Amino acid sequence: MHKVRRAPPPGSAQSEATPLPRPDATLKLLPAPAATATPSDRTACLACPELSALIDLLGDAAAADGVALMLIEATLKDIAELDACLDSCDLDRAALCLHRIVGGHHVLGPSPLMDEGRALLAEMRTARKGATLARLARFRGRLLALTWRLEEAMEAGRGPRAA
Repeated sequence: MHKVRRAPPPGSAQSEATPLPRPDATLKLLPAPAATATPSDRTACLACPELSALIDLLGDAAAADGVALMLIEATLKDIAELDACLDSCDLDRAALCLHRIVGGHHVLGPSPLMDEGRALLAEMRTARKGATLARLARFRGRLLALTWRLEEAMEAGRGPRAA
């Protein structure tokens, strides 16, 4: 299983993201026959409904972990780029970044956070208001919290590690 890199706290310098696996590597993550969820999988799903949705979609906790890991890595990379956009007040680049984020998180199913992201994206493409950057910064914080929750649920679902 992959080692999950801890997401940096808000406001800290973002380390360089690990390159994402190639798309054909994703095919290896898809499950064979659907497996039953173990008690640790069910516990992780209670803590993170997004992980539960991913397991339901793929039918296998290991496949869900692989996809979640790719999503976490991509999100951390996008958050780093979003931070640079916020620092430079570059709404055009921020809109592209937000588009990637919302599209990537679509795999987790319906989400009030991604609904907010889509509304923010529509605002950024039409009527740019002074409050847009502040709303984008708040969205970034909630996105990072979701990333941490997903990461922690994955770790909890693995159970104790052998020494």
